[in-house]
Amino acid sequence: MTAIRAYTTEKGRAPPAETANRIIDAFPGNSLVAKTGYFASATGLTAFLIAKEIYVLNEETILLVAFGSILAVLYKVVKEPFASWADSALGAIESVMANARGEHKSAVLAQIEAKSQLKDIVKYTKSLFG
Repeated sequence: MTAIRAYTTEKGRAPPAETANRIIDAFPGNSLVAKTGYFASATGLTAFLIAKEIYVLNEETILLVAFGSILAVLYKVVKEPFASWADSALGAIESVMANARGEHKSAVLAQIEAKSQLKDIVKYTKSLFG
């Protein structure tokens, strides 16, 4: 029984007050009244729309909320790994481009050097056959 009890303790959890403050601080506004104003306005608007039958709460609404929740969780989970992968891929592409640019520059300089050795070819040709 003690083995099961070891898994039920709340060792890594933050206190509820800290969690609540973190959630409240995530909303815009400077005071608690300003932050809860968004909730009050949204609740009032929703109640008004449902009372006047402008909006009817049905299964599409539940699906929309569930889909939005899944998207929010996926965004939170996938954001950091995707950003690190994208940064590493971009770094690899930039290094390949920098290496190619350097190789091209050295090839162009080699061609310029090879062509510069031929600048006096007219004089040599005239001296040989002239």
